[in-house]
Amino acid sequence: MKLVERADAIATLDGLLASAVAGKGRIAVIAGAVASGKTELLNTYADRAVDRDALAITAIGADAERDLPLGVLTQLLLDAPLVPEEQRRAMNLLYEGVRADDCDNQIDPQIVHALCTILLELSHRYPLIIAVDDIDRADRLSIVCLSYLARRARFAPMLLLFTQTEQGRRDDVAFDTEAFWRPPHGSRVVLSALSADAMRELAASYVGEADAERLAPAWQQVSGGNPLLLRGLLDDHREASAAGAGVGGEPVTGENFARAVVSCLHRTSARVLRVAQGLAVCGDLALLEQLVPDDGGQIGPAVRTLTTMGLMSGADFRHPAARAAVLADIDELDRVDLFSRAAVLAHRGGASSGVVAEHLLGAGDVNEAWAVPVLEDAARQSLREGQVAVAVRYLQLALRACTDSQRRARITAALVRAEWRINPSAPTGYLPELAAALRGGHLRGVDALVLTKALLWHGQFTEAREAFELISAHSGKADAETLAELVITRPLMLATYPSFRPLLHPGIQLPVAMPTVSASHRLSAPPRWPGYSATARRSERSRWPNGSCATRAWTR
Repeated sequence: MKLVERADAIATLDGLLASAVAGKGRIAVIAGAVASGKTELLNTYADRAVDRDALAITAIGADAERDLPLGVLTQLLLDAPLVPEEQRRAMNLLYEGVRADDCDNQIDPQIVHALCTILLELSHRYPLIIAVDDIDRADRLSIVCLSYLARRARFAPMLLLFTQTEQGRRDDVAFDTEAFWRPPHGSRVVLSALSADAMRELAASYVGEADAERLAPAWQQVSGGNPLLLRGLLDDHREASAAGAGVGGEPVTGENFARAVVSCLHRTSARVLRVAQGLAVCGDLALLEQLVPDDGGQIGPAVRTLTTMGLMSGADFRHPAARAAVLADIDELDRVDLFSRAAVLAHRGGASSGVVAEHLLGAGDVNEAWAVPVLEDAARQSLREGQVAVAVRYLQLALRACTDSQRRARITAALVRAEWRINPSAPTGYLPELAAALRGGHLRGVDALVLTKALLWHGQFTEAREAFELISAHSGKADAETLAELVITRPLMLATYPSFRPLLHPGIQLPVAMPTVSASHRLSAPPRWPGYSATARRSERSRWPNGSCATRAWTR
């Protein structure tokens, strides 16, 4: 991607490069958040070496090679156009340095001096740019040598150019970048997040001026000004547009954005990655300290790193797709363990049933005795708030975990009521289990009436008759809520299914104080459904010509 909103950084580096070519050695550290464009800027100046009749040699630090002694310096020397004699000398010196490190001896200062002398001599043949990407991931011995070189580069035609991730590692006493960029011949160039205007300029060449103008603020909000995340959004946008999908005014967050999120995280330290995973599971910082044990106060800096890279805003992910990408990247067993422990910690900490239930859903497995009642309570709350699909997921998990027959019957009835509100055909698979629970004496009261109504709606009249006979046989023992529901149900049954008249007992007396029947204990009027009770309509129409009108009364 092209460089935008980097005019100050470019001007600073232009000045340093001009001084270096003129024989005044300079050092620059390009700092910024993960994927903020540091490598792009470094490579740009390595490419500009030819325009200034200079020579650029490059190396890359990597976590996988931090234990490889002199790994970065070896890259630089192999990239340098040395004459055969210099190559042999360099290889011998590298061998001696590595051998001393293997023997747990400090590297001989004479070896450090000789290795750096090779590079200083090379700079007098060609003005030299030494570019090291991710210096904070370099091995210890290479950092020792580069520090030595930086202290002697002032009067050599040389530019030492390093990139470093802000809030990077501080676990190596030999790594002190401040020594690299101290004035007067050192500079630190900090790359900030891109603004919406910069994103508009950057996006225009990819998706066109119109889309860039319309979506730049939203892209900036989702990506936090991170160029890599923006690139993922742009690729998703172009793919959606090419597929003919209506983009609208919201950013498209697909696979490219998810890959960019994961790439950003894997460029950070293991600690930052673990904190991001913990936050994806649980956004409560107080709970996070228990979920991801804090080694010496590292959670705060890790959260700040995630914020500067554009993934987080405070303790929240900027977009749900970013959180989903982080969760998808976690190993399955590890993810289950994190969610399970988060559920336990949240329950012990007195969190709401909804919060605990979300963690239990993430775990997908319930082993705690308290979990089933929590899921039931969370489902009731979700139904009150109109979040029916969420309630269904809670109840399904509770049903899988429950082993008590009577409780299973109650949960299944609640699940039928909830799924009925989404799709009246969906609960059909639960009806045989509820019928068996009714015959076994585990299903009672209004839950039993739910079964009867569902059986009738699906045209299972024989089963419905059997169920209603069992309910009527125990109506004398019914509680007030069940009696109230029976009284309400009777006229509807008479109007809708007149063949059930013999089963309806008009003598049922209301209690003195009739309770209000909670909506959560009744089947809501089902939505209009193309295949609504075809069997029921045909059967009842043959018994009563006005069945279609009565059906509307039944499902009022």
